[in-house]
Amino acid sequence: MLKSSTTKAQINDAMALLVKKHYTGRDLQVWKFKLQPLSDMHFNPDLDGYADKKYFVGLFFIGLFLIITACVNFVNLATAQALNRSKK
Repeated sequence: MLKSSTTKAQINDAMALLVKKHYTGRDLQVWKFKLQPLSDMHFNPDLDGYADKKYFVGLFFIGLFLIITACVNFVNLATAQALNRSKK
């Protein structure tokens, strides 16, 4: 979170100065730091994001289906055991 008095440009300039101060030679061209929103961390291909949101949505629904199946299975087994206990 940035303070209200600072801008993204100021932070990016400060990071460029930090690179110039601590890196030399080839590392000076390789290392570049840039502010990135947390919401774009995994999804923005311009900032080396490699994940696609549709895969996460698909995995969410697969997980939800598995959880619902497990709950139905539990209720089914609990009902069957209750019927067996009531007969005794």
